[in-house]
Amino acid sequence: PWEFDQLGLQPGMRTLDLGCGYGLLWRQSWDRIPEGTQITLVDIYGKLLENIQAFMDGHSAELSNGTNVHLVEADVENDSFGSGYDRIVMAYLWKYLKEPEALLQKAHDALAPDGMLCMIHGSGRIMEDYDRIYKEFAGQSCLEERMAQVRGEHDEMDAALYRVFPRVEAASFDNELTFTHALDLYRFMMDSYEELTTAIKAQGIGFVNFLRRYVEERGTVTLHSRVLLYRC
Repeated sequence: PWEFDQLGLQPGMRTLDLGCGYGLLWRQSWDRIPEGTQITLVDIYGKLLENIQAFMDGHSAELSNGTNVHLVEADVENDSFGSGYDRIVMAYLWKYLKEPEALLQKAHDALAPDGMLCMIHGSGRIMEDYDRIYKEFAGQSCLEERMAQVRGEHDEMDAALYRVFPRVEAASFDNELTFTHALDLYRFMMDSYEELTTAIKAQGIGFVNFLRRYVEERGTVTLHSRVLLYRC
């Protein structure tokens, strides 16, 4: 994926992924990891790491020569994770942290002299499309407060990155999701933000019927998403 390409990995690099989750960033590019890369995946939830281990057990032959992946169950904010890393990844982690700027400083100090932190973050762009559709039905927003919260998080994150790192480069990747069937769009919206799903449930079958007309009139409905990536 685009995010993996932005890491700029080279053979033999030491890489640390803080709050790796299911390790999707690596799974999706498993056979593209450069030779000799040493990857440490850290997460506080052991069940997630067990899931990664099961994937690794079934795909170890696909790794390039000399590449090693180490799994560590730890609290990234309170536990030590060493130093001398060429790349440190923090993907979609910011909102879960108690003291995010402190972790940025900790990551900064753990980088090798020419190392780089890669911060991946969702922009919340797709919320605008969700809210536009819902407002057309209900006449009012159900995501206005959440969108304001996300904008505040972005501002806070930007400011913290510039306080900790002398240089910050930002990039973004836009993606489109298209729907031609109302029920597919309904399921997708229901599997999103709590405020939206609560509002939709309260509308019952009325919102489903609205979506049927909405999709029929347009033929195709497109939702827009955007991923933000900061290289520091």
